[in-house]
Amino acid sequence: MNEIEESLTNAGLSKVEVDAYLTILTNGPISAGKVAKLTHNYRANVYQSIERLKSKGFISETQGKKSKLFEALSPNHILNDFDKKKSAIEKIIPALNQMKSTSIETTSMRIIEGVNGWRHLLDEFIEIGEERVVYGIPKEVEMLKDFFEDYHKKRAQKKIALRHLFNYDAKERINITNKLPYTQSKYLPKELDQPVSTSICGSLVALTVYQGKNILTLVIENQIIADAYRKYFEYLWKLAKN
Repeated sequence: MNEIEESLTNAGLSKVEVDAYLTILTNGPISAGKVAKLTHNYRANVYQSIERLKSKGFISETQGKKSKLFEALSPNHILNDFDKKKSAIEKIIPALNQMKSTSIETTSMRIIEGVNGWRHLLDEFIEIGEERVVYGIPKEVEMLKDFFEDYHKKRAQKKIALRHLFNYDAKERINITNKLPYTQSKYLPKELDQPVSTSICGSLVALTVYQGKNILTLVIENQIIADAYRKYFEYLWKLAKN
C-alpha cells in the first residue's frame, strides 16, 4: 500500500473504494465493468463501492452511449468535505464533553492494535493535559519515532511534563529524551526490566506489548487503578538510574 492509498484508507475508505476511486480518477470517464477489470475486484463489490463513492461526493455519474460512466470530482472536494465534517463535530464537542463529565464514573477497557491506534492514544494524552509517566520502555519503541516527534512538539507547546523509565536495553535513548523540554528520563536496572510498557496519564493506564513489528495495547480508564500504577512508578523512579 503506497502513501496515497494509505491516506485514503485512514480517511475512512475501504480498500475496494480506494481501488475504485483511484482507477476512476486516472481513467475516467469509465464504466463500472472496466473499473472491476482494472482493479481485479469482484464486479458486485465494485458496484457497491461506486455507489458509496457517489454518496460521499467523490465521483459523478453520466450516461454514456452503452452504459453509465463515472468520473472523479476535483480532489480538493475531499478536503472540503472533511473540513465541513470537522467543523460540524467541533461545534458539538463541548456538549459531548459535558455529557461525559456528568455520567457515572465506571471502568472502561479497550484494545488498540497497530501504530495508528497509538497515534490517536498520544493525542488523547495531550487532551488530558496532565503529566504522563511511562515505565518499561523497550528499544522496539523506535518504530513509533515519527509519531513521538509530533507528540513531543504538541506536548511542549502545552508545557505538559513527561517522565520516562526505559528498560536497560534502551537506556541509550535517555541521552536523546532528556534534551526534550519538560522531560525527565532514567533507566531501570536490568533485573527490573519490564515485559510490558506502561503509560499512566490522568485516569488512563495503557499497557503495551511490542511483538516484532506488531503493537498491542490494553487501555484501562479508572482513577483508582491509575493511581495504583502511578504509585508503583514512583517506587521504580527512586530505584532507577540516570
